[in-house]
Amino acid sequence: MASPHDALLTEVRGIPGVHDPAVVSRTGNLMAGSFGGNQHGDTVAAMAAIIHASGESLGQEFRRPFVHVVVNFEKGALVVIPAGNDALLVTTVDSGTTLAEALPALHRASARSDHG
Repeated sequence: MASPHDALLTEVRGIPGVHDPAVVSRTGNLMAGSFGGNQHGDTVAAMAAIIHASGESLGQEFRRPFVHVVVNFEKGALVVIPAGNDALLVTTVDSGTTLAEALPALHRASARSDHG
C-alpha cells in the first residue's frame, strides 16, 4: 500500500507544468520525493521549511490567513504549500505554466487526504 506521501507525489506529478515534487516536514526534513537536478535535497527541504515558517509568521503579523509561499525565478517558480499538520508540499512550476493554472491543482492535491 502506498503511503499518503507517495499518493500525493503521484497526483502532483500528473499536474501539467509541475516538476520535482517533494514532501518536507515542517522542521525541514525531506520525507518523500526529490528535487531533481543538482539540488541538495536536505538543503532545499530546510530552506523551504524556513520560508514557509516566515510566511506563516507574516500572515499572523498582518492578521491574514497564510495560504502558500511562491519563490519566483527567472524561469519558473518554487511553491511551498501546507500538506496536513506536519508536512509541506514543495515543488517547482515551469515558466510555461502560470501560477494561476498550477496553484489550484496543487492546493486540491494537498488537501485531498491526510498527508501529515
